[in-house]
Amino acid sequence: MVLNCRMKAPGFFSASSFVTAAINSTPKTRWNLGFIRRAISSGMRCNRNVEVISNWQSEGLSKLIDKLEDTGGDNVHWGKAIHSLCLEGKVDDAFQLLDHLRLKGYCPDSLNLSSLIHGLCQESRYKDAHEQLSFALKSNWVPDERTCNVLIGRLCDAGMPAETCKVMGLMVAAKEGYAPSHVNYNKLIDLFCKQGKFSDAHMLISRMREIGCSPNEVSYTTLINGLYRVGRVDYAWKVFDEMCQRNCSPNALTYSILITGLFMQMRVVEGRKLMCKLWDQMRTGDPASNLAAYSNLVIGFCEEGFFQEVSRLVDDMPQGEHVPYGFAYGALVYALCKVGHVNEGARVIYLMRRRGFIPDAVSYNSVIHGLCNQGSFMRAHQVLGEGIQSGYTPSEPTYKVLVDGLCKMGELDKAKQILDLMLQKSTVQRSRIFNIFLYALCATDNPSELLNMMITMLQNGSTPDIFALNTVIHGFCKAGQVDEAKKVLDDMRMGNVCVPDVITFSIVIRGLSDLGRTDEALELLHEMSESGYCPNVITYNAVIRGLCKTQKIDKAFELLDEMAHNGLNADSVTFTTVIDGLCEAGQLDKALGFWHDIVKPSKSRNDFVYTSLLRALCKAGKLIEACGLLNEIVKDGCAPGVVTYNVLIDGACKLGLKREAYRILNQMREHNLSPDAVTWRTLNQLHDSQGKKDRLFKLEQQEFAEDKRETLADIVRRVYGLC
Repeated sequence: MVLNCRMKAPGFFSASSFVTAAINSTPKTRWNLGFIRRAISSGMRCNRNVEVISNWQSEGLSKLIDKLEDTGGDNVHWGKAIHSLCLEGKVDDAFQLLDHLRLKGYCPDSLNLSSLIHGLCQESRYKDAHEQLSFALKSNWVPDERTCNVLIGRLCDAGMPAETCKVMGLMVAAKEGYAPSHVNYNKLIDLFCKQGKFSDAHMLISRMREIGCSPNEVSYTTLINGLYRVGRVDYAWKVFDEMCQRNCSPNALTYSILITGLFMQMRVVEGRKLMCKLWDQMRTGDPASNLAAYSNLVIGFCEEGFFQEVSRLVDDMPQGEHVPYGFAYGALVYALCKVGHVNEGARVIYLMRRRGFIPDAVSYNSVIHGLCNQGSFMRAHQVLGEGIQSGYTPSEPTYKVLVDGLCKMGELDKAKQILDLMLQKSTVQRSRIFNIFLYALCATDNPSELLNMMITMLQNGSTPDIFALNTVIHGFCKAGQVDEAKKVLDDMRMGNVCVPDVITFSIVIRGLSDLGRTDEALELLHEMSESGYCPNVITYNAVIRGLCKTQKIDKAFELLDEMAHNGLNADSVTFTTVIDGLCEAGQLDKALGFWHDIVKPSKSRNDFVYTSLLRALCKAGKLIEACGLLNEIVKDGCAPGVVTYNVLIDGACKLGLKREAYRILNQMREHNLSPDAVTWRTLNQLHDSQGKKDRLFKLEQQEFAEDKRETLADIVRRVYGLC
């Protein structure tokens, strides 16, 4: 039985043929268990076992099999060996080891199976994990109940609910009295809902009852939430009715989802009635559910534009003490910032402080992030200052976005104040905080500030790492001071600081190429290869870009050949650069030949590649050829974007071909693309008289008509009404 079980599931249990296969295996798959010595040496019964393991790789499997006849070992240390292999990412080796041990009479246990399945999932080999666990169950290798639940939960990470349900069914059939946990069932219901398979999710709830695992409120709420998200409201209410009929009491989150759905349908009166039930439920409900329900309600109201209802919630606080006031305000701040009303969120923070509440870090982070995303960096700095007085310090992402903005505005003193504030935190990684600031300084094009910050790092006991030095080199190159960047690179190559990497060389090569110093860039590229570094496609692209910019097209093609010789595939950036270079050099025919002979067969192309060629054709007045190329691209399965069509429309407008321009516009719409502002501005060039301009304006207004909603001023007035 043991010898034949491998036939159905390759890689799981072996027959005697496995021994021959292992002996002849490649170095990649051959056993490499040197590290097992560390894991199991304490459990070995004698030094001879250790010696056998240490010679595992050098002597091969055949000699090892002979020696294991005399050594043995207990289940504990072999279990550790299998587990260690899986932790090292050598799951295939672990399966091979287990196969051989089974031939020697070893009986695997639940821990072995758990290690193997976890190892496969860790490598994202979820399909293999499902197959191997299914085969184990069919082979009567059934783990204990706890392991079953752990493995099902791990398989849920694959996002394959149908396959996981099959494995779970095998577990239920193989293990008498076993019922999967509610957590796993609820995970699967959520996965089915995310995939739009609501019938399968509902059927899973029925299956839970059949095996004696009654669905709980989370099971039904998950399904109701999924249905509401896709607008299947009637189906959601049927599930809610079933929930009540089955004596499963809805929790606060269930009510909040239903209320949000009613308001989405403009059934405001019904929604407010149901809100009364929500407040009653909160009096006896779980505190965690209460918080989740309140957050869901506030976010839902803000997303749908019901700011008056949000104002009423915060003013009246109908939930009472069941949702802390500080949390209620914080949820409102987060919801307002999420829908883009950041100034109103900042106003709520002000109101919180006036009413004696201390805003939490989430509230401040939400407002500062939102203000920075809107470009209001000085206002964000002001909010930060107010928060500092309440004991707030920014999170790392907030610190990054704020110092980036302040450095771009030239407010270095304010940015350095925030740096000093972050360095006072004991929980931060100081080198990382400095690296973020160095990267922000690159926007100032001020190399002296970069050097000063490096000195500050050293004075604070932080040694610059490769990221910091690469950032400094990038800053020098960006400011046009490539010679200074080369000096830093030379110091790194001499061992004065940390060793450079491929990125370091690529940055300097890019800097040289941008300045037209292509001979030096080529020389550094070859020095890089001679020093044992392998240039990547980004490195080559930097040199090719410089060569094309200086119209040294022949040398650029030589580099393309060198890339192919080194096993590097050119990407869309490479192709776009070469096509642009050929077109700028007036070699349009050669660019077309390059497209048909090299780019098209490679399948490595995107909008930028063929848009570059189409632009060159339109610039040369060859609109018919450009339209023909576009049709060819579409037939090949590519989906050109709005920018591509805008190029053709612009070419038609410059030639005065009105009918052709509108034909391209119609073709654009046929491919489900909406014209943007550039499209309309380009078409406006066709219309000389004011009457025709008015006609185009009406057409634009019709195209971009939107639903009427509350203005920002209305929203501001409502939020200010919270005072």
